[in-house]
Amino acid sequence: MKKLAILLTVIIVVTVTTLGFTACGGGSEFREPLVPQAPWGIADNIFEQSDFRVHVYGPGSLNPDSETHAPLLARGALTQTLEGVGSGIHNRITVQTEFSMDWESEVENPSINAGAHDEISSSVTFMRTGMRPVASSRVATTTNRYDASGTFLHNNSYEFNVQYVAENQVARGSSIRVGKDANGAWLNDARNVAVRSGTLFCNEQLFFLLRAFNNINPGGRSVNIPTNNMVENYIRHDNRPISLNAEATATGRLAVDDFILEFMDEENAYMDDESGNVMVDSMMVTLALNETPAGPIHRFWISNGVTFSREGSLVTTSRLILRYEYQVFDIYGRLQYQIVYTLIGYDSW
Repeated sequence: MKKLAILLTVIIVVTVTTLGFTACGGGSEFREPLVPQAPWGIADNIFEQSDFRVHVYGPGSLNPDSETHAPLLARGALTQTLEGVGSGIHNRITVQTEFSMDWESEVENPSINAGAHDEISSSVTFMRTGMRPVASSRVATTTNRYDASGTFLHNNSYEFNVQYVAENQVARGSSIRVGKDANGAWLNDARNVAVRSGTLFCNEQLFFLLRAFNNINPGGRSVNIPTNNMVENYIRHDNRPISLNAEATATGRLAVDDFILEFMDEENAYMDDESGNVMVDSMMVTLALNETPAGPIHRFWISNGVTFSREGSLVTTSRLILRYEYQVFDIYGRLQYQIVYTLIGYDSW
């Protein structure tokens, strides 16, 4: 079964499922317009931080009031910080991402993941104009997995460094290491890896690409993005680009933690009288392989038509990702995991 690889990484059972994508390739024919004003502001030295709670559930309903509510298998956290540096033609954006996951004990999670701790740290730098990436890196550190008898199964740690170049050139000097043995020695180590060039994007930019493409809006059209995942391509020895389809498919109001009131004008803040939740106008953006079959659909809830700014600050931001969820299936098509990211903190200046 084909699977869609999206931002960051949740480490699960047999393989490392990469939740980020590297969009490399497509060359000069890829010309997707960006929103007129960057959602994270126009100041040269902008700073933005988003904090997400990450939960991994097993099969079942995600409605907490349901009798068939899915069991919670892991709890994690994701923090992304965006910082603008430089000015003029040298104006760049750097995004740092920190991710950690703690799997429940064997009582709640009777699997090889029980009690494991996994971490990811990544960085990407890209040009503000056009969002062309300059360099990126990622280090995923996972706990050894053992079977019930104590036999070592695998350690899916990996790391890579990528140096991007100008259009229609090939970058060498990038590197990737994948998998460790029981003693922590790398099993695969590749240097001077060629990176597909052209109009390209990097996996660590995903949240920001969905916010920045102008046609990802309730009145827009679907956006096809040529992608290339470095880890998966290395494992399968195939660097042909994969096309992703992103589209805003629905609108509505989403319940958000009340921290968001610090950044909203009163006329944009809706309180649900029954639940007491803060409700934010949002659009649901779906992301899937542009193929048949398309595989699992990834869903992002992004604020729509609402601006956010701390009182007294000149920085105004918009199109925040409020929630992101997707499902993971085994090779037989059976649901294994449901991963949910929820925005629980935000700041900008």
